[in-house]
Amino acid sequence: MWHICLVFMFALLAVGDLSANEDTLASEQEETTPPENIIGIYLDKEATVNCASLPQGQHSAYLIVSRPSERSGISGWECWVEIQGMDSSVIVSWDIQGKEPINFASPPRFTVGLVAPLPWSEALVLLEIKIHIFNEEPLTFFIRPNKEVMQGGVRYTAGDNPNQLIELQLSSSAPDQPVALINQDCPEEAP
Repeated sequence: MWHICLVFMFALLAVGDLSANEDTLASEQEETTPPENIIGIYLDKEATVNCASLPQGQHSAYLIVSRPSERSGISGWECWVEIQGMDSSVIVSWDIQGKEPINFASPPRFTVGLVAPLPWSEALVLLEIKIHIFNEEPLTFFIRPNKEVMQGGVRYTAGDNPNQLIELQLSSSAPDQPVALINQDCPEEAP
């Protein structure tokens, strides 16, 4: 009889350990699930590099939405890309991604509509900023609400419903913090 009680106790302990492990796994998954709808400027299309020293020459930076929550893609977007430190030594051109994009503002402010939505991607490129650096002076990038057209904001519209607005969170977490740095000391945790 004591064998049955002992087996029963081990079974209860094992079930308790399993449910504790399930709780631990669930909380670890919640902690490791990356946030959605993050917008930033990056020096690669994978949205992993936002601070670097760049030599003289032509370079690209990308305005990217990381992990859009709307799986139907993006049919429009708006924001203002502010670049501090730009002078005659840096020439910038803007290449809006997508089929027949229409910008209802003037760069560096954007209120963009697209004929066909950009398809969902883990790192969805909205804009390529082509930069020609003539000297290695620092550049600091910010993303701000575009208040020039419509209501102003930093957001996108769903690919299957242009009336559905989705607010974006800045990769720097704060509007007064830069989202990218060029030719500056990179913080341990880049913006």
